[in-house]
Amino acid sequence: MFNSEQPGNSYYYSPLGVFVCGVVNHGHDYGNGDVRKHMHAHVYHEGVGKKGANNVVSLIMKTLIDNKIIREDEIGGELNIVFDNCSGQNKNNTVLKLASYLTEMRYFKKVNFIFLVVGHTKNAADRLFNALKMEYHDKNIFTMGEMINVLNKSNSVTVHPSAESDFLTYDIFFGLFYSAYTKKVKQNHIFTADSNNKVGNQIQVDLRQSDLPEHQVVKHNAIKRGFHGRKQYATLPAAMANRRAIMTAAKDEYLQPIIATGINPYKQVEMYTKYRPIVPHIHHCDDLYARPDPAIIQTVCDEEKKRKHL
Repeated sequence: MFNSEQPGNSYYYSPLGVFVCGVVNHGHDYGNGDVRKHMHAHVYHEGVGKKGANNVVSLIMKTLIDNKIIREDEIGGELNIVFDNCSGQNKNNTVLKLASYLTEMRYFKKVNFIFLVVGHTKNAADRLFNALKMEYHDKNIFTMGEMINVLNKSNSVTVHPSAESDFLTYDIFFGLFYSAYTKKVKQNHIFTADSNNKVGNQIQVDLRQSDLPEHQVVKHNAIKRGFHGRKQYATLPAAMANRRAIMTAAKDEYLQPIIATGINPYKQVEMYTKYRPIVPHIHHCDDLYARPDPAIIQTVCDEEKKRKHL
């Protein structure tokens, strides 16, 4: 980002994508009885991770654990998380299964996932994003280090640089134990998992379009039939009684870090050949502007030749 000093030709370059996942704690304790909203902003570029369901679940869990909202030795009361209505990142099967997981693992007695209706999605996160970008628009930023420093200026926001190891395969892990919300996602906006909401051996999740009286509760059976580890036990009740132990053991094998693909080859070459010459010389040694491997350069050159030929 160059702001007023941006070279004219760089206008046509494709920029490096930098993602921010903001999680707001409405009960943050600033000390001396000062309890109010605080945002934890997780920042990373496209070479570190994507912007999808696994990333969202991973960063929610990281926020809950790091801020001791989740504690292994104590069950919490009720957790409410309000999301915007974006299906690609928030409103999807992987994220929704997190609600059941948080209650079944006895982190909370009750979890509500609430999705704001399209067109009415302004919330605390939106307001605190303005605080996050308080100095962003007035600075020239050339590296991720500078980006983190510029964003981390408000007392109401804490910026956390995300690493590849932060992102885990929750879609695979949850898929072993929980059923899919087939044809139940788009129309519903309130998803409630309660540790006491059981019918026999089945744990149920309550779904509602809204809290209006005309929108009644729809039940969803959360437990996957034939879930991972079921065959180890002679009866379903015995398997259900040991699900927490089964899930805890399965984490080591199935909840693995997502291997980052890195910045794509074309962007790597562009960062080196186009951006590097116009950023201040002091930043030329930054990893973003490193010379790509010869094989990558050759691949990009061959692709450009093909495009010209076509």
